[in-house]
Amino acid sequence: MITAHRLNMTDGTFVFFFLQSCLFFHHVDILDETNDPPDTVNEQIFQPLIFVRFDYSYRLHSTAVFTEAARIALETYNYTFGKDDKMNDVGFSAFEAASALLQVLQELEHNHPEGFFTKDLYRSLINRTFHLETRDVSIDHLAYRLRNSYFCRFDNFSGNFQVLT
Repeated sequence: MITAHRLNMTDGTFVFFFLQSCLFFHHVDILDETNDPPDTVNEQIFQPLIFVRFDYSYRLHSTAVFTEAARIALETYNYTFGKDDKMNDVGFSAFEAASALLQVLQELEHNHPEGFFTKDLYRSLINRTFHLETRDVSIDHLAYRLRNSYFCRFDNFSGNFQVLT
């Protein structure tokens, strides 16, 4: 956005989308270091920017799950997770995939004690929502994971990105 601003592309003619695929925090006050209330540089830069964010509210509810996993890892395997290893998108996705698969395998084992085929496993995994410890996870008919997302625009009054309603 800094380059776009320097090229005079932030005057409202263009719209820029930023897909925020991972959770991170950003510092908005990047050009005007004075912190004076009317930060016109940031207002100009961020007006044409639309953030597409995934819903990360589940992290607040999932801390207990990963704290318990860290405790078990330490007690059972004498392994200590690094600070950044406990709660990250890769860890969440792996945990949720394993949890969903375990749920399906338990259902299939219960419903088909004599055994089941790969096609049964596939059919049980798609077109459904899994209600996991961390959050609800939906898988579509093509086996793609669906994620809740929302759009955010820069609000001059608050100086932050706000969810569009």
